[in-house]
Amino acid sequence: MGRRIRMEVIGLALDSSSNTPIVLLREVLGERLLPIWIGVIEASAIAFELEKVQVARPLTHDLLLQTIDALDARLISVSITDLKENTYFAELRVAGPSSELSLDARPSDALALALKARVPIDCEEEVLERVRGLADMSEVRMALSTADAEKSKSEENEGPRIIALQNGPELSHVLETLAERDFGKYKM
Repeated sequence: MGRRIRMEVIGLALDSSSNTPIVLLREVLGERLLPIWIGVIEASAIAFELEKVQVARPLTHDLLLQTIDALDARLISVSITDLKENTYFAELRVAGPSSELSLDARPSDALALALKARVPIDCEEEVLERVRGLADMSEVRMALSTADAEKSKSEENEGPRIIALQNGPELSHVLETLAERDFGKYKM
């Protein structure tokens, strides 16, 4: 296990080529970004938490946190631990009455749980370095320009924006250089 970097979820975007949601993380004490393609259900759970949506009945992530609590344990952090063959890996750190354990998890589920439990999110330094290898962001630049133009037409609209992304070779580079204000929250 290498050096872990503290991260924060800054929003959700939509990859227009696949209509797949992307959760965007940024290092807390830096500018590097980590885009993770996720499923629609997990995007909904993350969007609900980002938007502080209250639901009448517990969702799956709520149920897991309630179960952890009922076992007299608590979620203490989540970490993005690896990237293999375009698949991210994560772990949950759970403290129980007599020990602490790490559980393998999908990053999307781990992030939804971290947001709900308000616990730290970390990422292995090596994962952040590998993500830098992605690269064609002309599509993102165009999508952001369009979103900015539409926003200036309607200045009273301060709500979240959906950014359509085309996956390509410059993706990581452009995501790493964009300001936080350039990312909108994806509403489900």
